[in-house]
Amino acid sequence: MSIQGSAMAQGLITGDNPSPGTSLRRSRLTPSAEKFISHVGTVENDTLVLKRTSVQRNLSPDKVNLDRQDLARVPVFQGEQTLRLLNLQNNAIACIENLHLLSSLIFLDLYGNKITEIAGLEAVPNLRILMLGRNQITTIAGLDHLRELDVLDLHSNSIATMEGVAQLRQLRVLNLADNRICQVRVTGGLSSLTELNLRRNSIGQVAGFGHLRALQRLYLSNNEISTLDSIASVFDAPQLVELSLDNNLVSDSPNYLPAVIARSSRLKQLDHTKISDKMRQGARSERLASATRSMPPGPIRQSPLRPRSAVPTHLPTSAQPSPRATSRRMSADDGRPTPRSGHELTPDGAVLRVVGAGVDVIEGRLNPAFESVVRLEVHDAPIAPIDVTGCRLLNRISALALVRCDIPDLASLSRFAALPRLTDMEIADAAVAGCALLFPFVALMFPRLHTFNRRDVVPDDRHHARSLFAGLTQALGGYTPRLLPPSSLADRQLPFIAALTGTKLDRKAPRRPRPGTSMARLVEAATEKATKIAAVETEWPHLMSQVIGQAVQEHGG
Repeated sequence: MSIQGSAMAQGLITGDNPSPGTSLRRSRLTPSAEKFISHVGTVENDTLVLKRTSVQRNLSPDKVNLDRQDLARVPVFQGEQTLRLLNLQNNAIACIENLHLLSSLIFLDLYGNKITEIAGLEAVPNLRILMLGRNQITTIAGLDHLRELDVLDLHSNSIATMEGVAQLRQLRVLNLADNRICQVRVTGGLSSLTELNLRRNSIGQVAGFGHLRALQRLYLSNNEISTLDSIASVFDAPQLVELSLDNNLVSDSPNYLPAVIARSSRLKQLDHTKISDKMRQGARSERLASATRSMPPGPIRQSPLRPRSAVPTHLPTSAQPSPRATSRRMSADDGRPTPRSGHELTPDGAVLRVVGAGVDVIEGRLNPAFESVVRLEVHDAPIAPIDVTGCRLLNRISALALVRCDIPDLASLSRFAALPRLTDMEIADAAVAGCALLFPFVALMFPRLHTFNRRDVVPDDRHHARSLFAGLTQALGGYTPRLLPPSSLADRQLPFIAALTGTKLDRKAPRRPRPGTSMARLVEAATEKATKIAAVETEWPHLMSQVIGQAVQEHGG
C-alpha cells in the first residue's frame, strides 16, 4: 500500500478527523499499549492509524512500544515526525513499510515477525540500530541508505552469505548467528566493526579478516571448523581480543589451546575463558623452544647480539662488495666476509634473518616460504621504510631483533607496538640502545611484550614507566598532534606526542562531529582541546627535563 498515494490515508494523517472512507472502531491495541498511543482509525488493507495525545506523548516522548499487538502491517503514525524509538517485536508483519513519516527514527525493532525482504528503509536514513532477528530473510540487501547504522541484528533467519554489509562503514556490531552461512570472505569495508557473531551456522572456512582492522570480538561457536588453518585469517585481525570456537571439531584437538594462543598474543579470552599470563607464557615457551631445537649448528644459532662479523656468510647477495669493503668486514674469528644484503631461513622455517636491502623480502604480501616464521632478525637496515601495517609477515611474528639498524629516536620504535603477536624484542648496536629512556619507553608503549633485550618486562617495570612519564601523558591525555600549532618546536614534539598518544603524525582537519552531537558537547570538547594545547606548549620543556633527569639519576649518571 502506498500511503502517499491514498487520498483516504492522506486525509486521515493531515486532518484532525478521519476521512469519510476510513473506519473507526474499537481499539485493536492491548490496554497496555493503549496507555501510550491510540488507535484512531484504519485505512486500506486493514492498516492501523495511530496517534498520541499530548498526555500520552509526555509519558514516553521518544518511544512507542507495540510488542505483541498481533499486527499484520506496520501502522501509519500520525504526527510522529520526531519519534526516535519504535518497537514492533513479536507481531505478524511481513513487509517493512509506512516509515516515510518517521524521518527522525534511530531505533527500529522488528524481531519475531514474518519479514522476508529488507526494504523500505530509505525513509529512515538516520537509523542507528536495526533489529531483524527471527524473521524469514534470505538475503542481506536494502541497507545502502543507512549510512549511520551502528548495530544490525539478523540472527535466526535463512541468510546464506555475509554479502550486502560492506558499505556500512559505521557499523560496529553485526549479529548473523543461527543462519545458513557456510563460508565467510571479507573483501573490504566494515572498517568500524568491533563485534561479529557467527554462532550456529555451517561455517568451515573464513578469509579476509585482516580487513577488519577494528574487530575485537568474534564468535564462531557451533560451526564446522576442523582446523585452525581454515580460519587463519581470523588471527590477522589486529585488534582481536575475544574469540569463541567451542563446539567445533578444532576445539577437540589435544593442542587446541596452546595452538590458538601461539597464533595471537593479543587474545585475552578464548571460549569464554580468560587467558592467563601463565597459559600464554607456556604456549610461547613451547613454540620458541621448538624453533630453537630445530635450528642447525653454526652461526645461525647464535644470538643477534653477537659481533658484526658473526652474521652468516652464505646469504644470497644483490651486489658483490668491493675488495676494500670486503677487507674491512672480514670476520675476526672465521675470516669470512659479511654480505651486504640478503636473507636466510632456517630449515624448519621458524627463524628468518634479513640483512641490508634484503629487508625487501618481507614487504607486502606474505611469501608462502615464510608461513612458519615466528622470529625475524633484521641486520644493517633502516627501519623507517618498513611498512609495519602493510607487512603481513610482521603481523605474524612473536619475536623481533633489530641489529645495527638505523633507529634515529625512541618515537620511531612506536610503530612496532602495533604488531599484534610481538612478545619478544631485541635491539643491539643502534643509536638508541644506550638511551636511559629506552627500557621504560618500551615497557610503556609495548603492553604485550614479555621480554626486551633478554630482560623480562614485569608489571613493576610498566608501573615505573607509567610513573616516569606520568607528567607527559597527563598533559597529553586526549591530545592529538593535528591540534598542535605549526612551529619548529611542534616539529620536534610530534613524533614523541604521537608515540605517547597513539595518534597519527598528520595535521589534517579533524572529522566533522557526527549528527546528534549537542552544541554544549562541542563547546566542551573545543575548550578541552585548547587547554591541552596550552599545557603542552607551557609544560613541555619542564616535563622533559624532569623525565630525563630522573632517568639519568636512576641509571647512575
